Amino acid sequence: MLASLVYSCTCKAKLLEDEKVEQGDILISKDREGGKTSKLFYMHKVLLLVFISLPFSATAQTEAEISKHRLEIIKNIEASIEQGFEGSLYNNRLIINKTGKSWPAVGVYSDSIDFWYNDPPDHLSAEERDPVSVLVRVETCRQSSTLHTDEDYFYKEGNLFFYYEYKSQDNKEWETFIYFDKNKMAISSVVKTDGKNLTGKDFTIYPEYAKLEPDIASIFAEAKRYQDLFFKTCDR
Repeated sequence: MLASLVYSCTCKAKLLEDEKVEQGDILISKDREGGKTSKLFYMHKVLLLVFISLPFSATAQTEAEISKHRLEIIKNIEASIEQGFEGSLYNNRLIINKTGKSWPAVGVYSDSIDFWYNDPPDHLSAEERDPVSVLVRVETCRQSSTLHTDEDYFYKEGNLFFYYEYKSQDNKEWETFIYFDKNKMAISSVVKTDGKNLTGKDFTIYPEYAKLEPDIASIFAEAKRYQDLFFKTCDR
């Protein structure tokens, strides 16, 4: 059965003035690249997602639930920023090579990681609450020579349920959107570049697209690595 669903998500960019936010015993730097700021971006895209050999009603319902939960997290982040980080979510930021200057074997390099969570992981004991469940979103922004990469990982109860990647280099751009179900299966995946959505055939036929095919195992490995790194940012 062939069905299509138009999915739209509204995104918004914000710049925050250079600041430091103290949350309990955690001091979080909001400075980026010599005094410029935190990133919170949300894209406005309209995508045509095509599902083959899947019951439309079941697929639409699952994706609708995923989209609803993701937008709830985005709204909570937006509210937290508007309230001066007094909202329902906390933010830790890790910055690597803050100046963005020379980096061995790379040249220009900078990397920032934002962790959004609804409770410090050590606030309640493991018997009362699974600490990994407090992390709801990880945003990364990386500049490596001429390659710019943004990534978004959304979690629910410790499980990755949505992944987004944006890359640009040499006037080329490409994006990846992946929805995951509760069993860690990708229920839909879209890779967009050169003004079109790529298909499995494109990855096989065109060498320039082969490297854009999502590596699900690597995505989950990175999602787990960021969860582990999150705990280290809270270890004090």
